[in-house]
Amino acid sequence: MGRRSYVFIAAILMIGSFFVPKVFSETPTSESLTLTIYSDGYVYVEYILNVDPDSPKTNFTVFGEDLLDIVVLDIDGLALEYSINGSKVLVNSLGVEKVKINYFTQDLTQKDGRFWILNITSTIRTTLILPSEATIVDFNKIPELIESNENQVLLIMSAGLIEITYVTSVVGTKEYAQIVINEAEKTITEIKGINIIVTEAETLLQDAKNEFNLGNYIRAETNGKKAKSTAIQINSTATQANTSIFMAKSEIDKAQQEGRTTKIDEANNVHDQAVDAFNSGEYAQALSLASEAFSIAQASTTTFPTIQVIGILSVTGLIVSYFVLNRRKPEPVKPLKVKKPFDVEKIIKNNELRPDEITAVKMIAEAEGEMYEAELYGRLNLPRTTTWRLVKRLEGMGVVEIKKVRRSNVIKLKK
Repeated sequence: MGRRSYVFIAAILMIGSFFVPKVFSETPTSESLTLTIYSDGYVYVEYILNVDPDSPKTNFTVFGEDLLDIVVLDIDGLALEYSINGSKVLVNSLGVEKVKINYFTQDLTQKDGRFWILNITSTIRTTLILPSEATIVDFNKIPELIESNENQVLLIMSAGLIEITYVTSVVGTKEYAQIVINEAEKTITEIKGINIIVTEAETLLQDAKNEFNLGNYIRAETNGKKAKSTAIQINSTATQANTSIFMAKSEIDKAQQEGRTTKIDEANNVHDQAVDAFNSGEYAQALSLASEAFSIAQASTTTFPTIQVIGILSVTGLIVSYFVLNRRKPEPVKPLKVKKPFDVEKIIKNNELRPDEITAVKMIAEAEGEMYEAELYGRLNLPRTTTWRLVKRLEGMGVVEIKKVRRSNVIKLKK
C-alpha cells in the first residue's frame, strides 16, 4: 500500500472521530433531593438530576439497592426507558436536560430497639419529611430548617453526612415520656441561648420531670409537651415584641426628623416601658406597649407658633431677605457626597454563600450597609433561631460584624 493510501485512511479516521456520538454523559449533577420517611421504615425518594442532552445514555447511582415502584421521567413528565443494576440506573436520556426519578426503598433506615436511624451522604441540601407520630431523638448536625405541624415534621439538612435518629412510639410509656422531656429541654435550652426568658416553660418542664420520677408517665408526657409548646410560643411573642419595639423607635425618630414634636415625649415614655417589659420577660405586655408607642408617634403633629409670633417672624424675615438678596450673591450649592454602594457581587464571589445568606447580604446592602437584627428577621421571614445562626455564619466568614446598640443588635456589612 502506497504512502498516499495511508494518508487517505488516516484522514478518513480523523474525520470519522468527530461524528462518533457520546455513549454516556459526564457524571450528572444533583438539583434536588427529598426523602419522605414512613413509620414502617420505608423511604420515598424524589430525585432530580441535570444531565447532558447530547448523550444517548446517562448512568448514575441512587440511594439504596432494593428499589420499588421506580418511575423515571423527563422534566415534562414523560416516561424514559431505563435499566437497573443494584444501585446503578442507566437511563436513555438523549435530548433530555433533567431526569426525575422516584422510588421506594427500605435500605436507608435501620431499627435499633425502639429507635429508627436514617443514614445517607448527600452532595446537596436535602429535605426530609418524617411521619406525624415521629419524635426526633438526635441528629448529627443542626438542621438549616425544622418545622412541624399536625401532619409532618420537615427538616432541611446541608450537604454531607446526614444521620437522624427518631422514634415512633406509643404514648403513655416510660420511654416515650423520657423522649418528650428530652425534646422539651433541648428546645428550652436553645431558646434561652438567644436570651429569651422562658420561666413558665421551665416550670412545666420541672413538673414533667417530677411526674416522671413518680412513675406518672402520661402526666409527664403531657407536661413535657406543654413545656415545649410554651417555650415556642414565648419565643414567637418575644420576636414580635422585639420587632415592634424597633418599629416604634423608628417611627419616633422619623417624627422628630420631620418636626412632628407633639406627643413625642409620651411616645418615648411608652417605648421605654416596652423595653423594660421586654427585659423582664413580659413579652406580651412589651408587644402591646410597643404598638401603643408606634401609634402615638404616628399621630404626632407639628407644633406651630402663635399668630403674633408668626407676624413678627414674617416681618423680620422679609427685612432680612431684602438685605441678603441685594447685598450678597448666593454661593453655589455644593453637590452632596453620594455614598459608594456596596459591591454585593464581589462579596458573593469571594465567599461561598448559601441562597438565604445572599438574600440577607443584599437586604443589608440596600439598607446602606446596616440593619437591625430584628428588621432582618422580619424581612427574611425565617425562624428567629435560623436567622441568628445565619448572621453568626456571615460574621464567621468576615462578611458582617455585629454591634450592640442599646438593647438591640445591628448587623453591619463589611466592605
